Amino acid sequence: MRRIVTDEQRRSRPEAGLPFGAGRFRADSSSLVAHVPKGTPRSSLLESAAKSPGQNRTYGPVATHVSRLERCFDELRSRRKKALIGYLTAGFPSWAGFGRAFEDLEKGGADVIEIGVPFSDPIADGPTIQYSSLKALKGGVTLKGILAWVAKRRKKSATPIVLMSYLNPILRLGLERFAKEASRAGVDGLIVPDTIPEETGALRESLTSAGLDLIHLVAPTTPPARRKWVASRSRGFLYAVSVAGVTGARKSLPPEAISFLRTLKGSRVPVAVGFGISGPKQAKAVAPYVDGVIVGSALITRLREKKPLLPFVRSLRRALDK
Repeated sequence: MRRIVTDEQRRSRPEAGLPFGAGRFRADSSSLVAHVPKGTPRSSLLESAAKSPGQNRTYGPVATHVSRLERCFDELRSRRKKALIGYLTAGFPSWAGFGRAFEDLEKGGADVIEIGVPFSDPIADGPTIQYSSLKALKGGVTLKGILAWVAKRRKKSATPIVLMSYLNPILRLGLERFAKEASRAGVDGLIVPDTIPEETGALRESLTSAGLDLIHLVAPTTPPARRKWVASRSRGFLYAVSVAGVTGARKSLPPEAISFLRTLKGSRVPVAVGFGISGPKQAKAVAPYVDGVIVGSALITRLREKKPLLPFVRSLRRALDK
């Protein structure tokens, strides 16, 4: 038995055309901290976790439901508006503080709220979100606790909620159990940054059966043909990573970021861009090329520095509405 984390697995694979070829967090098995027999393929872990025979294990069933996320983007499109998606790490800076931040996002005009599941090996995240994740873990935040919080919040909130979780916490709970409990709690979609579509057949199957959207990611290093293919597998929206690397607010986005976003025009699902959006100016700059803008590290920084969140969220909303 061993912990599947190797330096080799952490290295980028641009030659394979994977979404995060030039980044530092796409790894086939690097985030699987579950103890499994040496040499066990990652795909076997996913399939055995689902334990549901009779369907295509490579891609799973095609979603036919109309999710809350789809309705949200459809309504915004009909009003010619862009979605503001705010990211918060669950339980940061505390459960009470997290709850207040969630409310500020809603009051400030966020259309979708992404909740990060804290993880000890957050290879997709930069220092800011890593800090919030570790602090939340030290505070005892768990996936089960997050689902319980969402269920309670859902009683008074209709805002679409997306969980961003690494694969291991989901595997520990079990794919089918996670999907059912997440759906029951009121979760609408899931982002798993350390997987690729080819590896998510069993996960997709469980989520689709529970009425949840599986959101995939593409980056500037993703070859054009693959971008279209990944978009065809994504539900809810397609997450466009603006830069190669990890999460974190940046003073400016490289010129090629806009060129990359232009290539995603006409995608079969809405496109939301994240990674590096630090404020209203950047949000406004990328808005014409996408259906939604995701802001995460900039929000976490304000929470860490104990700065008011609501005025900042409102400034983002105004920038997208201009």
